[in-house]
Amino acid sequence: MIFQLGQFILDVDVEQTRLCYEKQKLIIDDCGCEGCKNYYLAYEFFPDTVKALFRKLGINGKKPYDAYVNCHECEEKQCFYGGMYFLCGTVKHVMPTFHDSIFFEIEKGYSVSFDTGDRIKDSSYFTHPTIVMEIAFHIPWLL
Repeated sequence: MIFQLGQFILDVDVEQTRLCYEKQKLIIDDCGCEGCKNYYLAYEFFPDTVKALFRKLGINGKKPYDAYVNCHECEEKQCFYGGMYFLCGTVKHVMPTFHDSIFFEIEKGYSVSFDTGDRIKDSSYFTHPTIVMEIAFHIPWLL
């Protein structure tokens, strides 16, 4: 299925992506750090627009490949997270932009960027061709 998200045009195999996420573990099953535990809990508080995009793309939001807190000094119980999810498909085109950001803002505080999956080396669930969706999210600290 073709998606245009900001400057990105993606061809995503949504059903295959869903199947891959069915096999993948929850983030808290692979890592016990507070950052991963918080991300798992905070997913319930993500805006509906973010959750809807994840569902459209076939992503299980509680199963990122990686999620990490970029700052430990959380202001007003909000923390900046980076991380990545995988999708089955290809990045068809990235349109030039007039600003420096390579991220597409889904909603205030929730942005994503897409790249080819060439750097995926250790995922047994996702096979090539694969898209890497990088996240830049400001989410609540709940722990």
